[in-house]
Amino acid sequence: MQVLQSPFGPYLSDNMWVPAPRYALRRACILDVMKDEEPGAVLEIGCAAGALLAEFAQRGFMVTGVEMSDEGRRRAAMFSANLPEMTVLEKPNDDWTDKFSYLFSFEVLEHIDNDVAALNQWVNWLKPGGAALISVPAHMKLWGATDEFAGHFRRYSKQQVYDLLANAGLVDISVEIYGFPISNMVEPFRNAHHKRRLKQGIADLNMKEATENSGVDRGLEARLFPLMTSFLGRHMFNLGVKAQRLFRNTELGTGWVAKGRKPDV
Repeated sequence: MQVLQSPFGPYLSDNMWVPAPRYALRRACILDVMKDEEPGAVLEIGCAAGALLAEFAQRGFMVTGVEMSDEGRRRAAMFSANLPEMTVLEKPNDDWTDKFSYLFSFEVLEHIDNDVAALNQWVNWLKPGGAALISVPAHMKLWGATDEFAGHFRRYSKQQVYDLLANAGLVDISVEIYGFPISNMVEPFRNAHHKRRLKQGIADLNMKEATENSGVDRGLEARLFPLMTSFLGRHMFNLGVKAQRLFRNTELGTGWVAKGRKPDV
């Protein structure tokens, strides 16, 4: 198994893990938000296969991931094989209070029933002055079979995301949307695909199993990846990234990226 590079970040050969269109757009937004931040110690909760975490390790950050899925950790071990700066664990350590400069959690809180308590716990692991960066799916009106397949409890409004970070004690909060227009066009096809799988009983999983599966299942994405990496696909995504920047302060798009800081003591 090899770790290969694409315009959308690293991926694993033999379609073991490839970036989905929505992931590629979210990644671009996250990199924009982090572009002025100095390297430091990163903790990512729910890092799945660890592709984005590996990118930050390559950029000089010391990175730690927490991933409860055995399959996710197995694939993350492939991404981290030549990255001594990257560690992936099954569960948090007891001595993490005020330890990390950055807290990442992308597409995780929607899988947790008590998302407020979860984020409050994670913020305890940030150093004073450290930054938390999260992403969640946007707008309950977009709820569909993909949410059921993935084990989501909810999608979020912009105000709900802001309140979530504020209730965790974070300040200097910013919330922006990503994905428009490409992700909005792709989502109906993802919902149709997952609706068929649910009807066929292929995805008859409980919430925990669905959550663990959601970060590593790349059946549909593996079929889309050759199109994404084609000459036309790359240029379309470049235009898509530019377009989503123009609409980041609107209500359009399919997901939110939010950032806040833990106050200095």
